[in-house]
Amino acid sequence: MSGYDPEAVDRLIATSGLSSADRAALRAARPERESPADERAVYLERLRAALGLPPLPAL
Repeated sequence: MSGYDPEAVDRLIATSGLSSADRAALRAARPERESPADERAVYLERLRAALGLPPLPAL
C-alpha cells in the first residue's frame, strides 16, 4: 500500500464529524508508516467503514 501517510489519516479523522470517542479509537489503532502492508490495509478498510464509505473493490 504505497503512499500511506499517517499524518493525512489523522487530518481525515479530525475533520470526519465522528464522535470524539470514535476519533480517539481510530487514532489509537492507526498503524505507523513502517507497519506491515496488511496491517495498514485492514486499518484503512476500518477507517473507510467508520466514515460510511464503501469497501474498495478487490484487485
